Amino acid sequence: MVHAVFSRGFAAAAAVGALLAVAPLFAQQTAQPTQEHGQPPFAQTAPTSPVLEIELNPQSQLVSAWLSNGIRLHYRRMPEPAASAQTATITTTIPPSGDLTGTVSSQSLLATTTAPKVAIAVTLAGSELHETEASMGLSYLCIAAWQTPATRSLPSEELARRLDAIPGLKLDSYAGPDTLMLKVESDPAAFPQAIELVRDLLSEPIIEPAAFEQWRETALGHVRGFRKNPRGISLPTLVNLIYPPTEPRFRLVTDEELASARLDDAQAWLDRHIRGSVPEGGAGGGAAPMEIAIVGDISLDEALRIAAPVLAQLPARPRISPAVFAEKRRVQHPPLPLRGRAESKMLEGESVVMVGFYTTHEPDLAAHRALGLASRIFESRLSVRLAGQDISGASTKAWSAPGASQPGTGMLLSLSTVPREHAETLATLAEAELDALAREPATDDELAAARKAQLAMLDSVRDPAGWASVYATSTFRGYQPRVIDSLEHDLRTLTAVDVHVAMARFHTPGRFLRVIVDPAEK
Repeated sequence: MVHAVFSRGFAAAAAVGALLAVAPLFAQQTAQPTQEHGQPPFAQTAPTSPVLEIELNPQSQLVSAWLSNGIRLHYRRMPEPAASAQTATITTTIPPSGDLTGTVSSQSLLATTTAPKVAIAVTLAGSELHETEASMGLSYLCIAAWQTPATRSLPSEELARRLDAIPGLKLDSYAGPDTLMLKVESDPAAFPQAIELVRDLLSEPIIEPAAFEQWRETALGHVRGFRKNPRGISLPTLVNLIYPPTEPRFRLVTDEELASARLDDAQAWLDRHIRGSVPEGGAGGGAAPMEIAIVGDISLDEALRIAAPVLAQLPARPRISPAVFAEKRRVQHPPLPLRGRAESKMLEGESVVMVGFYTTHEPDLAAHRALGLASRIFESRLSVRLAGQDISGASTKAWSAPGASQPGTGMLLSLSTVPREHAETLATLAEAELDALAREPATDDELAAARKAQLAMLDSVRDPAGWASVYATSTFRGYQPRVIDSLEHDLRTLTAVDVHVAMARFHTPGRFLRVIVDPAEK
């Protein structure tokens, strides 16, 4: 699966990032020892074991361990043995809210996969945080080694035959603002082969020349396509207002930077993450801190017995935590409130209007969930107001995204396109709707519609791969399992007052931003 190259620009301005960050999930299963997350581990393994510490969060049933080489390893069973792979088991009744009826449990979200699977997600900390003017785009280009898998021992054609023999195999990779991620999914019976593949791709991956050129062309296509839509055209203006000109890491990579990148540099970039000498601030100069999650239809005993010895063969590295590369996350932002206006030769006829405010950092999931509902209500209200003003050709989208790679960059933002002569009117209407939502709670009908829309977005993560992606960053992001697992419950039970409180907390003059990008005069 191919991912867009523009994580840096979106994540940097969290507002223009992944549309509604709903990745934090829900809950489930397997009964193992009882131990509170953060408490001393329930078992200390033998000195010769690759597992040094292991603990269980009893509410979420997430098992977490530290391996002898510093890797953080998580495990969760999905679905639980007693549950059907296609039928939900209702165990906990949550009062219905709005127009959503029936009884629901967190377990019902976990029994939606149609066939048994095991997903392995791997996070390597670093990525674009380390990039400079001279290394722009290398984080994205280096994952060519995983997009067309090859190792120093097995060229891509030979490795492809090996992959074809793994039942149910899916391979995916991603380069983000502060992580490289590799995901492998297979049938449960093929878990030993899948974990060995993970080891090989994390110990001796190699970028073949043909794969590099193909991936470069893919990246260039993404850049050019992205810059043809209003969001891509307006993003550089927003980024330039938020970040100083001496800070290259959070702007969009250019065609020229991608075209001039060298294969040897991309390979060295990946090798630094895999084996050591992470550039400019890597803890101890060692391999990048790593977090791995195994989620699916496999027992804890089997998962640890097979995976731990294999993963322990990877190079030693510092333990991952929210403090990793903290110095890289500090960026001097301009004074707020932030207001700006600019022109773009790439826009034709319509202006782009961005109105919103800075919100919360990623670990504050409770506030983010309330703000996610607020963004839905805001978008609906603004659309109604635009229709009432008879502004033809206007469209708007709003979302909330917490700060991730940098503290303090979360945003709730609307992005609207409108004929230039109506840009000021639209911006004023957007400000008024945000003010109103911060002054008084939404109506029951508005909340019900927002709740329904947010819950619908959970469908894309109701599988082992979705769970694994979340847990593979949970220690890095500072997520507590019980907070991750409460997503559906929170979305169903948050009240209009809760949404109002979150709005009042963050929607203040000192957090406000408004940016208009107009088409340049011909």
